[in-house]
Amino acid sequence: MKIVFLIIIFLSYSFLSAQQVWYFGNGAGLDFSSGAPKPIQNGGLFTLEGCASASDEKGKLLFYTDGITVWNSSHKELKNGIGLNGSQSSTQAALIVPQPGKLGVYVLFTTDEKGGSKGLCYSVIHMTSGSGVVVQKNIPLLSPVAEKLTVVRNDGGGFWLIAHQWNSNSFYVYPVTAEGVGRPVISSVGTAHAETGAGANKEAIGALCASSDGNKIASVICYRSQNNLELFDVNRSTGKISNPSAVTLNGFPYGLCFSPDNSKLYVSFLKGKSGIAQFDVNDGSVLEVAVNEKENSFGSLKAGPDNKIYAARTGNFLDVIESPNEKGNTCRYKKNAVDLSPASCNYGLPNVWLPAMSSALIAPVLTNSNCDKVIEKPFSRKGQMTMTEISVCESTYLLNAKNPGANYKWSTLATTQQVTIDTSGKYKVSVSKNGCTITDSIKIDFRKEAAVFRHLSKFNPESAFLNIEFYYQIEEVRDFKLTVFDAKKKRTLFETKNPKVKWNGKNSKGEIVTAGEYFWEVKYTPNCPKESKPVVKEGVVVVERNKK
Repeated sequence: MKIVFLIIIFLSYSFLSAQQVWYFGNGAGLDFSSGAPKPIQNGGLFTLEGCASASDEKGKLLFYTDGITVWNSSHKELKNGIGLNGSQSSTQAALIVPQPGKLGVYVLFTTDEKGGSKGLCYSVIHMTSGSGVVVQKNIPLLSPVAEKLTVVRNDGGGFWLIAHQWNSNSFYVYPVTAEGVGRPVISSVGTAHAETGAGANKEAIGALCASSDGNKIASVICYRSQNNLELFDVNRSTGKISNPSAVTLNGFPYGLCFSPDNSKLYVSFLKGKSGIAQFDVNDGSVLEVAVNEKENSFGSLKAGPDNKIYAARTGNFLDVIESPNEKGNTCRYKKNAVDLSPASCNYGLPNVWLPAMSSALIAPVLTNSNCDKVIEKPFSRKGQMTMTEISVCESTYLLNAKNPGANYKWSTLATTQQVTIDTSGKYKVSVSKNGCTITDSIKIDFRKEAAVFRHLSKFNPESAFLNIEFYYQIEEVRDFKLTVFDAKKKRTLFETKNPKVKWNGKNSKGEIVTAGEYFWEVKYTPNCPKESKPVVKEGVVVVERNKK
């Protein structure tokens, strides 16, 4: 029994440390499976703020959500996976926790925005067969709550889910065990999360995060001028929260993230001069590491599996803190480090918790430079560029490791020079010859399903920076044409054959159209499968205008 229990703990830990695929923003995503984050745009998620992703212990995507809809790895809605009680405008709308002792079973927690009536709820997801199903949905726990969710491991092999009641100074800490979600441990400590003058419950906005060792949590209250950052101690045995320490920051804090060694805490600002500040947990000093050059431009902060911290900014780029354990500017803050184009980021990044990772686990594979003269890299072109990913329409694909006469060891356990595959995934091969060994890998994506047109339902061409055009996403198509008509579908307002060109809400005279509904029609032929027929879709997009 002890062996089984340890295996359960290990699998739960592996789930939390293997979140290799993120989906967020307007069709944006990142794939960390190769070590460095690779932008991907195949997801179905379009959200302003909170979201969450779940991967298995090997880093393979299982499902992702905006707190309202749940999609599987094929980007299809899970059975019963719509209508969850989260909100696209909640800072931490969703958080996914594996249920200890229940392989393939996950608990999805959601929060409503700004202390809304839906409050904190949870749903139970089974991924044991098929494409996944939500077996229990929107089970209420607490209402109203702030837009905050985080998790720490407890000392018994399960988890503590931590939320904060609205109009209260109470943390509600729920045990997640093999029996399910238990009764909360309530700690009334620290600043009350309630209205103090901002209006519209805006002080419910702001993140909650845990240190990777689970011994501390930090909380920010946006739109509050005093005590807007607090740190607390966590008792992982009892779930009690204690020892509050309040800090007043200049600006409106929103996102939070501890450094991998938990010595620093990074805070992002929704508004104000500072974009990102570094709080030293040991000496209490606060240093600015990024300046807010544009109002409302900074959103969530999230640690990646590569031990770097990623910063959301509204637009087509993510910023990165490359050495977050280091003090001040030596943390190596890099602006516009990851290009998400043609997708874009809003305020949110996936609410995933990563325990401390050894750098040895993410160290790149090193090879003897002399071996490059003996063995040709299997997946390279002209011996120069290594291919990392290929999309194919065929039902099977032949991988050739080259180097005739060498010894081969594939991740499929094959030992031949060539292998035929029929499943999407990452494939590795080790090639040994004349005392040298080189390892190479490639990711194959079998695009057996037709491309899908994904789009925003509304936009505001007068907005300063967010959702200012009819944003849509479509890839791997030919013969593309998008037409936008007036409300009566009699006059053409916009037309393009370029999938990268978006309607900016203006008519042929260059004037912004009046607020209301406008019809659109799109025609295209998917590249995959090869026998795909032309697709015609139509719908309505809502144009909003600023109030005068």
